Amino acid sequence: MNPDWYEIPVFYFTNPAAVHPAAADVRISPGSNAFDYELEIAAVIGNGGSDLDPNTADEHIAGYMLLCDWSARDLQAREMRQMLGPAKGKDSATSFGPFLVTPDELADHRSGNAYDISMRAYRNGELYSSGNLADLYWSFGQMLAYASREPDWCPATSSAAARWAPAASWNCPGYTASRRIPISRRETPFGWKLTNSVPSRPPCCPRPEPIPLGKARA
Repeated sequence: MNPDWYEIPVFYFTNPAAVHPAAADVRISPGSNAFDYELEIAAVIGNGGSDLDPNTADEHIAGYMLLCDWSARDLQAREMRQMLGPAKGKDSATSFGPFLVTPDELADHRSGNAYDISMRAYRNGELYSSGNLADLYWSFGQMLAYASREPDWCPATSSAAARWAPAASWNCPGYTASRRIPISRRETPFGWKLTNSVPSRPPCCPRPEPIPLGKARA
């Protein structure tokens, strides 16, 4: 790991126009053969602000949701070798939901830098990744404080923390990916589940390719 990772809670801004609800179909990014998902928690901002204090920034959080950050890893890798991005490798889809859970509902699970909540991701029913939210290196307060330097964060903005899937194989048409958080609180079991499908394409509809850009002038 690059040493700067331990000094800066690095992040990127994604596409708010590409948000998908729980259970929605998510199409593969045009031209991608390495379409991936990540298992994440989103902290939804309730009160805006800028230059937040890392010790109190989490007071601006209205609640938490399951989040899936869909990624075209092959496009992302090529873009980021240019020392910019992520751009089109990361802006095709982000899934949220189906519930927003307020911080007071999770108070009994407070642990480490977040909450003692186990997280699991499945593809077609097979477990692909897992983790615990308490293992976050940076707290949500620290992440929000860093991201809020200078610009104002508006209500309904979200910040996400990831537990990603291993890149053993990619999501293909017809696959279903689900993220689950089983929680037991006050002896009453409840949980969150976010499920999205990658729809199959009819034989007459091949994978869309990026619009040809032509060659740059020498």
